[in-house]
Amino acid sequence: MFGSVRMGYDGSPTPAAEGNVVRAIRAAQQVLTAPWDITVTPLDTCGLVKLDGTRYRRLLESKDPIVCAVIENYRIWSRSTKYASAAESSSSVLFDPVAVYLAMFEDLCGVERLNIRITNDGFTKIDPAGRSMKVATTWKNLDGYKDFLVNRLLGKA
Repeated sequence: MFGSVRMGYDGSPTPAAEGNVVRAIRAAQQVLTAPWDITVTPLDTCGLVKLDGTRYRRLLESKDPIVCAVIENYRIWSRSTKYASAAESSSSVLFDPVAVYLAMFEDLCGVERLNIRITNDGFTKIDPAGRSMKVATTWKNLDGYKDFLVNRLLGKA
């Protein structure tokens, strides 16, 4: 996860200073000097992933010990957050699995090569003078990704 390019939190059309970047602006700026290829998933994609309905129910009903541990940890964590009442019906936003997915595949995301820079106030901006990187800016098939994620967690993908 890295920034907010064209979309903010909860699908807002206004980009935001994303938490991971704004909490460590200088470090985020330094990441863009790394000598390797960079692929990021900003809020534009990772900020839209939440499991509910049948997909989430499949996880709740799983007997897999790892899935059970993840769900139990979510329940414990959610008690201290605004998600307390949601833990039995939906996940919180699942930012990080999208980054893991992009390390393996890109087919369900719309990935663009963009020049990106981090401003001194923590915004992730498209800038011709910025670092060229692959940026997952849209979903080609968000439902397909959610199905993939659930099946992967259940050991079926």
